[in-house]
Amino acid sequence: MKRVFSVFLVTAFLWLAACQTQTESPEPTPTTAPPTQKAIILAINDVYRIEGAANGTLGGLARVRTLRKQLEADGAPVLLLHAGDALSPNTMSKHFSGGEQMIDILNLMDGARDTVDPYMVMTFGNHEFDIKEADMLDARVEQSEFTWLDTNIDWADTPDSKEELVQADNLLATTVIPVGDMKIGVFSLTTPDTQPDYIDGFGALEQTTLEVCAALREQGADVVVGLTHLRASEDEELLRKLAAKGPDLIVGGHDHTEIARNIDGRWLVKADADALSARVVTIEKDGGTLQVKQNLVKLGEGALAEKDETVEAAVVDWMKKFDPEGKRLEPVGTTQVVLTAEELTIRKYETNIGNWIADQMRTAYPNQKVDLALINSGSLRLNDVIPVGAVRKGHIDELLPYQTGVFVVELSGADVKRALNRSIEDWTGSGHYLQVSGIRFTHNAKAQTVSDIRVGDGDQAAPLDEQKTYAVAISSYIAGGGDGYPYLKDATRLAQGVDLEELLLERLKQAGETGIAPKVEGRVNTIE
Repeated sequence: MKRVFSVFLVTAFLWLAACQTQTESPEPTPTTAPPTQKAIILAINDVYRIEGAANGTLGGLARVRTLRKQLEADGAPVLLLHAGDALSPNTMSKHFSGGEQMIDILNLMDGARDTVDPYMVMTFGNHEFDIKEADMLDARVEQSEFTWLDTNIDWADTPDSKEELVQADNLLATTVIPVGDMKIGVFSLTTPDTQPDYIDGFGALEQTTLEVCAALREQGADVVVGLTHLRASEDEELLRKLAAKGPDLIVGGHDHTEIARNIDGRWLVKADADALSARVVTIEKDGGTLQVKQNLVKLGEGALAEKDETVEAAVVDWMKKFDPEGKRLEPVGTTQVVLTAEELTIRKYETNIGNWIADQMRTAYPNQKVDLALINSGSLRLNDVIPVGAVRKGHIDELLPYQTGVFVVELSGADVKRALNRSIEDWTGSGHYLQVSGIRFTHNAKAQTVSDIRVGDGDQAAPLDEQKTYAVAISSYIAGGGDGYPYLKDATRLAQGVDLEELLLERLKQAGETGIAPKVEGRVNTIE
């Protein structure tokens, strides 16, 4: 009994000691999860007009500024990303030193001039390189009160030194920007489609992306964003192939149509051209988990319609400088029907205005028999409709911001078919899509094929003979091999010298008060 009692006493003593020890130890430090990090990105791309479309009733940079202010209402900064194409092509840039008016308005996206915007970043689109003088492009970058990125661009050196021809202080390869409580690393990729003399070359997309993503993460970036001006298929391939080694998000341009795709957990987003819409991306990081939410905001009547007063006043000033006498409002012809030249349509489907223009090209040389006509829709940049009634000088100016000629070349039927296949390739609304005359075919969008190709009009149309040669009227840009038609550059030329703008103005005049009334005729039978 004593032994049992002794054991009991010892056990009790040890229990009491343990309790005493626990009572006297410091309280354990509570484990708290790291706070959720959050940042907002506002993205635009391919903005050619400071005023927007449809006489300023849709899109435009004054509405972009309004949206940014709304997103910043709680005091947190918003990162504004522009995925390229702003300085060209537009009618105003012909008059104002390579897009001076565009940079002036973009400088107001933070609400004031003469202040550097640390939360705005832009990259180069291929149309920035329509500016052929390096010093003019450099001047536009220096004029900018925000950061430009040139990650994969290899600028040429000046002939007499090792200084690069474009070298503004606000031009960087990459950047890491603290946005709220998150560090966002941004790099850029520009398509090599246009290479002026002041660019030696472009870095390989995949290798460049691998290297800069690793470097930005080493610099402490919580999120890595690719700001790209590439085709959507190229963006998708990068996200799919590189996975975790690539960017967390791609904000892109170049396609002129809104895109939102989740590629194995990583997002590719783009907005419409001319700021008809903007993409708002919310990024949250909870511990190691990244969550991306995105939505498209339409800008204009029926959506976000309010224009920022400061930006709109500056836009109006530039418009007055551009056309002080109102000559762009002068009628140059009449249309009996609404002419559809919106990019979301003309870059993917047969349109009545595309048919009319291609028909005029086909008959531009009365002494030359022409079988068919092809014009790349990227040459037709009105991005608007022309209502019934007067066709104005401004409509034609904006429709053809480039000087566009009409060439007649000799092509085999096989090369004509090759052109049609290129036309429907990567069918996302790109400028290589062709408007046609004198030819009909079926386009299967899902299979990405063309079939049942017939040359001629109505009952006179005959199956395309791939061995036969045809006289084909084409626009000067694709005649020079542009938009992915390099073989057209070597085609035998049968006629040249007609300016398309002058041709259209003359044909509108000839139509008189009756005007024109082109139709969609089933030249391209698109099966979606």
